[in-house]
Amino acid sequence: MNKLYAFLFSLLAALAVSGCSSPLTQQSDAVPASGTGTARVNFSRSEARTIVPIPPAELSVFDRLEYRFAKDGGAEAAETPQNGVFVLDAGSYTLTVNAYMSAGTDQLAASGTAGFTVTAGADASVSLTLQP
Repeated sequence: MNKLYAFLFSLLAALAVSGCSSPLTQQSDAVPASGTGTARVNFSRSEARTIVPIPPAELSVFDRLEYRFAKDGGAEAAETPQNGVFVLDAGSYTLTVNAYMSAGTDQLAASGTAGFTVTAGADASVSLTLQP
C-alpha cells in the first residue's frame, strides 16, 4: 500500500511541476507585430560605484511612473506597459522615466534616462537609474 501512495504522490508531483511555467524565466505575453520588438525596464540605483537593482516593492513608494519614449531623436511619446512589457517599432530609443510621489500632482520625486535599441522580434532589456 505504501508503494502505491509513493507512486501516486510521485505522479502527482511530476504533473504539477511539468504543468507550470518556470518562475526563473521571464517570457513576454505580448506578441509583437512584424517590424516590432519588446522592451522591459529594469530599475537600479547607484550606490558608490556599484549599480544595484531596485526590488519592485521599493518602487511602490512612487504613486505614478511615467514612461516617455523618443525614437531616433524624435518627439517623446508616453507609453504604458502591458504586463511589464512595451511593444515598440524597431529602432533606437531614448527612454525617460519620471516618478511622482503624489497621485494627480506634478511633484517629481525622481527621474532617469537611458538609451537602447529595439530589434524586430527581439526582447530588449533597458537598465535605468532613478535619481532625485
